[in-house]
Parts: sequence; C-alpha cells; structure tokens
Amino acid sequence: MQELLKLVDENYLLSIKNAEAQIAYYQAGKRSKRTWSKAIRFASILLFGLAGIFPLLRSFTFYTYEVKISDWGYVSIALAGTLLLLDKFFGFSSAWMRYITTEMDIQKLKKDFEAKWKVENIKIPDRENLSADQAVALLQMTRDFVSQIDELVKQETLSWATEFQSNVSELQKMTNSKLETMKPGSIRVVIKEAQLYKDFVIHIDGFEKRKSGTAEMLLDHVSPGPHEITVLCKTKDNLPLSKSTVLEVEANKMSVVEIAM
Repeated sequence: MQELLKLVDENYLLSIKNAEAQIAYYQAGKRSKRTWSKAIRFASILLFGLAGIFPLLRSFTFYTYEVKISDWGYVSIALAGTLLLLDKFFGFSSAWMRYITTEMDIQKLKKDFEAKWKVENIKIPDRENLSADQAVALLQMTRDFVSQIDELVKQETLSWATEFQSNVSELQKMTNSKLETMKPGSIRVVIKEAQLYKDFVIHIDGFEKRKSGTAEMLLDHVSPGPHEITVLCKTKDNLPLSKSTVLEVEANKMSVVEIAM
C-alpha cells in the first residue's frame, strides 16, 4: 500500500510541476510579446501623429540650411503602416493575448485540481493504506489534469499555426497585388502640327529620353505614377521651343499625351 501512496504522490507532484512549467513558459512569453506589441503600437501612434503635424510645418531653418518637411507626413504614414504590418505578420499583439488567456486557463485548472485533490484525499479515511480503487481514482485525476493542460497548449499552438498560415497567405496576396501596381507602363507622345517644327527631344522628369524627327514617339518601361513630359524642338527658323505637361502613368498600360507646341 505504501507503494501505491508513493506512486500517487509522485504523479501529483509531476502534474503540478508540469502545470507550473507551462505557466512559467506563458508568463515569460507574454512579457516579451507585450514589450514588442507596446513598442510597435507606441511608435505607430507617434508616426501617425507626426503625419498630421508635418504638413503644417512647411519648412524650418537648421543653422543656415532651410529644410522642407511638408512631405515627410507621407513617410511617417508609410512607416506607421509598415510597423502595423510587422506586428500583424509576426503576431506580437495576438500572441500576447493568446498567452494571457492560456496562462489564466492553466492557472484556473491548477487551482481547481488542487482543491479537488484535497477534497478527494479528505474522503479517504486511512490514506496510509490506499486501496487499489482509491489509487486508481486519484491517478485518473492527475491524468485528466495533465490532459486538460495539454489540450489548452494544443489549442493555443493550433491558433498560432492558423494565424501564421493566414498571415503568410495575406502577405503573399499583398505582394502579388503590389507587384501588379509596379509593372511599368508606356507613354505615346503625339505632337500636334508637328510639320511646323523639327529636332524633337523628349524629356521625362528632367532627363532626356529620346530624340526623334516624327510626330509620334513611344516611350516604354515607364514606372507607374505622375511624370513630367517635356518636349523640346525648333521652329523652321531654328527658334527653340519647349512645352511641358504632367501625365499619370498606370501600371502595365499605355498612356497617350497630345502636346501642342
């Protein structure tokens, strides 16, 4: 009977140690996740706030240099959004919440198990002389307790795996979508009444792109977004002329611009 008592007590201690080890794991994990989550959230809020302030500050003077900061708001918004995406992909905030709830559930199971264990042991008149049925009942309690903890850990791990797969899939979709919007387009430049001019030169954003003697020119591999198109030419009397316009180029599409000199 002493062997049965020893076996029961050893299983009880092992189950308690297992629960305490899991609690310690989630406590340590939630601290690191909490630190990263708070840091990212704080930085994001700060950057979003700065994004609203920068446009109000057209420029400021640093020693003898004038620094224009009105467009830095766009950079702040981009950085804030990137931080939130990092938090979502690596799951700092969501893991923090999972660890808190899992730790609380294990703590509750442990307290309930310890209370139930005391009650069941009080019911035994002579604990030093456990019967086989009494030992089996107590061992079954420890096994059920360990199984419940394992199930909680399993559910938390499955939640992480599901979230990770979902984030990877969403990131892949975002990447594919971004690649689609970054595909180069093209520009067809049409010069009206081109017969009145000669020596055409096309500039994009201040850089010479092509020389041509014809009324139409195709510019390919142009990045999406707004571009300044400038046409330089000469009249029949060799007088220089120039005309500029801004054109929005769409990804993987041809844009047409007509320019009258």
